[in-house]
Amino acid sequence: MAVSDQRSGRLNRLLDAVIKGKTQLGTPTQCKQFIEAICMQPDPPLCIESISSSPCGISSIQEAIRADVSVSGINEHSVNLLSYIQAPAIKTLNGGQFLTLILNAIAKSSSFWMAFTAAFKEQKLTETGQKSFAWTLLHLLQIPNETVSPYCTLAKEVEPLLLGSPYIDVRNLGQKIKHTISSSSITTQDDVTPGGRHDNDFVEFREITILPTADELTSTEPPFLRPSAALDDPRTEETREALYLDNQFRLLREDMIHEMREELQIALGPQKGKMFHGFVVEGLHLLDCDVGPPTRRIRWLLVLQCEEEFRQFHRMDLAKRKAWLKNHPRFLKHQSLASLIVDGQVLAFPTIRRQEELLVKSEPQIVLEVEGGMAMQKLLLRMKSATHVKLIQIDVAVFAYEPILNALKSMKVLPLSTELLFWKKGSAPGMLTLPHKLKVVVDHVRAQSGADAGKLVNLPKVVLDATQQKSLINGLTQKLSIIQGPPGGFL
Repeated sequence: MAVSDQRSGRLNRLLDAVIKGKTQLGTPTQCKQFIEAICMQPDPPLCIESISSSPCGISSIQEAIRADVSVSGINEHSVNLLSYIQAPAIKTLNGGQFLTLILNAIAKSSSFWMAFTAAFKEQKLTETGQKSFAWTLLHLLQIPNETVSPYCTLAKEVEPLLLGSPYIDVRNLGQKIKHTISSSSITTQDDVTPGGRHDNDFVEFREITILPTADELTSTEPPFLRPSAALDDPRTEETREALYLDNQFRLLREDMIHEMREELQIALGPQKGKMFHGFVVEGLHLLDCDVGPPTRRIRWLLVLQCEEEFRQFHRMDLAKRKAWLKNHPRFLKHQSLASLIVDGQVLAFPTIRRQEELLVKSEPQIVLEVEGGMAMQKLLLRMKSATHVKLIQIDVAVFAYEPILNALKSMKVLPLSTELLFWKKGSAPGMLTLPHKLKVVVDHVRAQSGADAGKLVNLPKVVLDATQQKSLINGLTQKLSIIQGPPGGFL
């Protein structure tokens, strides 16, 4: 057996033993061999999937990269690992979660990350090292997060070095980093600016909680909403993507809150011609609060006890109460929104956690989820001396808004931003690179108006008129195409 084959065998056995937890990395030599073993694997996605799925894999990578944080150690070993995980197919594994897991682990190895950053700033990294640093920083910035990325400050600091690099790949990555920063930073040239209206109004929209606070709903100041013209203003072009995400979040959230305000106003003071459809519980008192077991923390839980049974349960035994709850899922519906009113003042907007075994008691107990430690602290202080506590179930479909609002918070870049936000009249549409089989179909449809297009894709006979033909071609070849059904046409 050749010496190289023997070495490859030893490295493969080391990698396998570490991933399976049979061997722990101890010496710097072992750590370097572990990195070498990873980088020699012919299938990067399969290798990274095995490491990420192993209980010992991520911690072993952390151990390996911090074993030698000298400039030579970084350039000769750690950079090789970072180059290896740049394989495009790795980014698609498990929706990008495996790559995120590894990059977070690398960045949280503070001794390595500080040394890596210092080596870049002092221009001691090789060309591959500089590219790996820029690539790593870009992907850390783009990790979905509901707050501003913690790497923004560093990115702004090193941006001039990236853009001034002698290497084209590093400069290109620097441009992407600059673009990503601009998508997370919002400036305004208007006199009316976000922030300061109440305890849930911030300049950075990712700091705004999805559910409103009591102060927010009772505020008389109008919310901050930009006019659509702000997105067309040439002065905002550099930060337009960030403005768009910010505005979409604020507009959609205001739609939700507007419904809540109306429901609450009807519940507190019935308006002419309007009926309140929710459920009101009077005479509550605080029984308990909790955050879940230490191993699985959840939102703050507040347990309130009623003074008497629900009127719906009058003269029902326990079995009938349970059956009634099963047949009426909208009664104190799970995850529905509620308003907690203490001594006539709205204090919080918790969500209901429907625990039927507590609701069927002769003195029912209602479990509420409260978002935010500060809100819970205020609530507990007021509940301590409260004389009258009332709960109002609000009939607003928060579940229809919340996932979209959270997704907007986590977005750092906007797909199709060039076509959606920066398109100018007369600009050519962005075109797609088509697979061979699809290109054959498009060419056939384009060349033969009125011909049967169905036989190319194993469908019954499909004959298109001129408008349908043009719409199909645009839809298959352009990055963005708006198609309208009859009697209109297409754009």
